[in-house]
Amino acid sequence: MEELKTLTQLAGKTHVTDFEKEDLRALTLEATKITGVKLVGE
Repeated sequence: MEELKTLTQLAGKTHVTDFEKEDLRALTLEATKITGVKLVGE
């Protein structure tokens, strides 16, 4: 739970529910295809 709290703060958000699709990145091409989230580095 602490990791999620830290990630939320580092992203400049106040609560995990404030994350939007643009805040997220996929680590693999497969995850990108499944979720529609951009690949890391894009």
